[in-house]
Amino acid sequence: EHKNVFYKSTMNPGETSLTPARDSMGMDMVPVYGDGDGDSSTIAIDPQTIQLMNIQTTEIARGPLRRTIRTVGTIDYNETALSEVTTKFKGWIEKLDVGATGQLVHRGEPLFEIYSPELYGAEAEYLAVAGTNGDAGATALRAAAKEKLKFYDVTDAQIAALEKAGEPGKTLSVPAPTDGFVIEKNVVQGQMVEAGMKLYRVADLGVVWVFAQVYEPDLPFVQLGQEATVKLSSLPDREFHGRVTCIYPNVDEKTRTARVRLEFENPGYLLKPGMFVSVQIISELKPAVLLVPDSAVLRSGEKNTVFVTLSGGKFDPRTVVLGFEAEHDMDEVVSGLSAGERVVTAVENGVAQVWRWSREQASSLRVDFGRIVGNAHVDGNGRRVVMRADSGEVGVWEVQSGKLLRELEAGTVMRGALSEDGEKLATVTHDGRIRFWPALAKDE
Repeated sequence: EHKNVFYKSTMNPGETSLTPARDSMGMDMVPVYGDGDGDSSTIAIDPQTIQLMNIQTTEIARGPLRRTIRTVGTIDYNETALSEVTTKFKGWIEKLDVGATGQLVHRGEPLFEIYSPELYGAEAEYLAVAGTNGDAGATALRAAAKEKLKFYDVTDAQIAALEKAGEPGKTLSVPAPTDGFVIEKNVVQGQMVEAGMKLYRVADLGVVWVFAQVYEPDLPFVQLGQEATVKLSSLPDREFHGRVTCIYPNVDEKTRTARVRLEFENPGYLLKPGMFVSVQIISELKPAVLLVPDSAVLRSGEKNTVFVTLSGGKFDPRTVVLGFEAEHDMDEVVSGLSAGERVVTAVENGVAQVWRWSREQASSLRVDFGRIVGNAHVDGNGRRVVMRADSGEVGVWEVQSGKLLRELEAGTVMRGALSEDGEKLATVTHDGRIRFWPALAKDE
C-alpha cells in the first residue's frame, strides 16, 4: 500500500507541499508516494489521474538534424543572361522587326534594319579589294577591309552575301544576340541613333535569380550550394527547386537581414521577375542525433527538464542539455536522455499549454488563469489589447497610457489568458516574454 510523502508540482519539480495544494500555475499538485526505492525525485501518479490529465508521451529516437529557414524573396533577372543591343556606328532605323517590349525573340532573328553612311562606305571598300589577287599587299588590304566589317558586328553570313551581291546594300539587318524577352526598347522606326546608344535589352528567363532576406541568427546555417525551394501564391501546389549561389557580405542595418541569392530553372517561364515568393532553405547540420520534441522540454532559466516515463505510473524529472533547434519543433539532445526512453510531450491543461508557449520559468506565472484563453493583438493606436478567445468571446482592454508603446509595436500578436476576476490579462509573445496588463476599462 502506497503512503503519501508529500505533494509535488507536475510542471515545476522544485515546488512541493506537505498537504494537497495548487502550484504557482494553478494546477493541482500530485501526491508523491514512498515506495522505498530511495529516489525522492520520482513522481508517482495514480492511473485515474493520468487518465484525467490525458498525458501524452513519445519515444526518443535518433534522426537527422535539419534546420529549415523560412523567409520571403523576390524574383529577379539572371544578370549573366542580360544582353544589350547597340550599334558601333551612327545611322537611321529603316525598319523595325521587333516593335514592342515583352516580345520573345530567338538568337539570330532580325530586330531592325539600319542605314549608315559609315557602314555603306566600309562595304564598298571591302568590295573594291575583295576581287584583287596577287601580292601580299592586296591580300593584307582585303583582310583589313573584312576585319573592319566584323568590327561593325557584320556577321560572316552577311559578308558572304555581300560578296555574292557584288554591291553594298543600303541597310544592314541587326539580329538578336540571344534567346529571350525584350524588356527594354528605346527606338522607333525612322529614328537616328548614335554609336553606342542602347536600343534593346533582352533577358533570357530560362534561369532566374531569387533574392531572399535571411535574418542574422540564421546566417550560420546557410551555405553555398544548399538546396532551396520556392512557392508562388498563384501556384500553391507546386514547388520549384534551386540552389544557394551567393551570400552577400553585408547586413541591412534596419532589417538586420542579409541578402542571399538563389538560382532556379524556369520551365514554362512561370517564375516572373518582380514576383514575391516564399522561400525555404534546408540545412542538414548532422546526419544522426538524438531528438526530443520541443513540447516535452520545460525551460527555467538555464535549466531544461523533461519528464521520463517509468513503469508503474512513475515519472522522472530529468535535466537535459540541448543543442541546436531542428525542424518539426524538435531539439537536439546533447546529454540526459537515451534512445528508446519515453518522455511526456503534452498534458491537456490550459495552463500547461500556456507554459509550453512561454518557454519561461513556471514560477513567473503569478496569475490564476481562468477559462478564457485565446489570441490577442495590439491595436493601431498602441494603447489597447484586443483578445479573441478560443470560445469566440471578444474582449478589449485599455491599458495604462504609454505602456504598450514602450514594450510592443502595434499589430504584435500574442497568446493571451484572462484571470478569473477579469481584471488582469496575461500575454505571451512569440519571443517567449510574458506580460501582464491591468485593465482600466473593458468591453465584452
